[in-house]
Amino acid sequence: MNIHIHGFWRSWSLVSAVCVVLLFLLAEFVLFPRPQPNVNVAWNISIDEGRRHVLESRYNLVPSSINEEGTWIYVLRDTSVENVAALVRDSAVRDTHHIDRSTFEVHNQSPSHTRQNVLLALLVGLPMGSFALLIVSALTRTRSSTHSLVWESLFRGIPKISGRTLGFVRITYAAYLVYAVSQDLTGSWSTFPIELHRTSSPIADWVWVHWLATEPVRWLTLDGSIIVLALLFLGGIGGRKTYALLTAGLTCHVLVQLIGGSSHSWGLPLVTAIGLLAVPWEQTPSLRILFDKERSQLIDESRISFGFALWWPSLTLGIAFLAAAVAKLRNSGIAWITDGAVRYHFITDVQESGVDWGLSIATSDALSILFSLAAICVEASIVAVVFVKRPAIRLVFAAAASSLFLGWGLFQGVYWFPWWGLLFAFLPWEWCEQPHGTILELRSTRTLLRPFQVFVVALFIIQQLVSSTLQLEIEPLISDFPMYSHTYPSKKAFNETLRWNRRQYRYHGTGTDTTNITSELERSGIFSTFNRIADTRYGEGHRSIPDSLHAELRSALDLYEAEYGKSLDSLGVSVTTYQFDWNEGNLHQTETYLGYLNLQQLIFVDASETER
Repeated sequence: MNIHIHGFWRSWSLVSAVCVVLLFLLAEFVLFPRPQPNVNVAWNISIDEGRRHVLESRYNLVPSSINEEGTWIYVLRDTSVENVAALVRDSAVRDTHHIDRSTFEVHNQSPSHTRQNVLLALLVGLPMGSFALLIVSALTRTRSSTHSLVWESLFRGIPKISGRTLGFVRITYAAYLVYAVSQDLTGSWSTFPIELHRTSSPIADWVWVHWLATEPVRWLTLDGSIIVLALLFLGGIGGRKTYALLTAGLTCHVLVQLIGGSSHSWGLPLVTAIGLLAVPWEQTPSLRILFDKERSQLIDESRISFGFALWWPSLTLGIAFLAAAVAKLRNSGIAWITDGAVRYHFITDVQESGVDWGLSIATSDALSILFSLAAICVEASIVAVVFVKRPAIRLVFAAAASSLFLGWGLFQGVYWFPWWGLLFAFLPWEWCEQPHGTILELRSTRTLLRPFQVFVVALFIIQQLVSSTLQLEIEPLISDFPMYSHTYPSKKAFNETLRWNRRQYRYHGTGTDTTNITSELERSGIFSTFNRIADTRYGEGHRSIPDSLHAELRSALDLYEAEYGKSLDSLGVSVTTYQFDWNEGNLHQTETYLGYLNLQQLIFVDASETER
């Protein structure tokens, strides 16, 4: 297959640069594993050795050394904002170092300045130098058999399809978008106050996005407009102009979702949708012509391959899975496989899944390792589909990707339908090219990649290299896909983390009135305040409420009295925790009565033996 790139895109130097960067980063990850960051933690003098071990397991701290001042130096295995924030706020911690206490980010300590500078030079210098070489190539208009061989090898997997087949692809893709967006309309339609909006993503933190997200009538109108545009696109009305409006609406839809929570299920599909702007949709037949056999015979192929519409989603999905595999090996090393890390995630998410099969796998070391190894191998290999020409073999890759999606759904209850929809690109669309003679002959013997299509591919690969190397996460467009990339030092450490992370407090009256008022505290918006107070008792063993929480508690009590017309003098506190039995394969739930909280004296009173 010969591939011609008009103008300066005819040079193969850009692709060569990308390949060099890929090889360099592979060596960076394999030969020089990125060390996990060190943090300094100074514990309160009241924390004994046993309590310190419990806290170290809870926050995934691996002791490295202790300095002369008694400050511990740890390797922090879990750098998530939630874990770091909990560590910093823990009353057992007197001080920390290498942690930004306002953003809860760990100061990134790179392996060495030399290697970092070389890496940055490659990431920045190679692409820029490649563009310069491309311009020189355009001016000289040189061409060699080597150029053709390189392009042919890299892009050999682009399917050769006609405009008629691309029309069927358009119908399938549009129907998928209609379904995916309509699925998001099944949630709550209540008003979403701006005070509850997330502002952590700079891409979504716009005034107009907050305005759209506040009232349901606004985002319902937005989603309705997206569905209408998708139906117009499905019918072949407006071509690329309609698709551009559809993509803009889809971007707004994802940003509104991000304001209310996470957009992981839509991030990659949005990037894919943006890249598909490079497809000449306007050159596909309308719905009426598409199903008119006599008129479809007259479609002029004009030597254009539309296979980019199928190759691009395969590339984005494959690169995302590869980045996820790299994140697992980067954050946990080979231990993610040898420790059978999938078992921990199966246990954590079992309540969201429809079956408890994951618990059975978790009890077996051999099965846990096998499933972990299979997950890494499948994730790392999906990207090879972009080099595959045979439609039947692409179906094998589709089955492999589907196995990952099914695993997420069955064992963890994670159903990312927008990701599922990208599998349309793996289908054997070339088989439509022999529809019993309805198309005379596919005239195109060469595949023409347009400059914008090459630019989109290069930009995507380079940004993913940068994101995975620097561990960037800027939803919804940029991610190093670190989901489920951590493991635990031992089963005991996992159970300790599970006990703490899955704790649930219940509050009730004392004396003769033991009414459960947990729901009242939740409705008043003060539930988190009492949880923080309960943490000081359950987590740290404190009998008195810390001074730092006095003002917050007084405000919470005032809010409760204003809303319910009664004051709170004391509260009974119970905590429900979970532990996994590695022999029986069951999650055991335990409820413990901690005692009651005297809100006048601001102390905890232990439960009497009869109350226990």
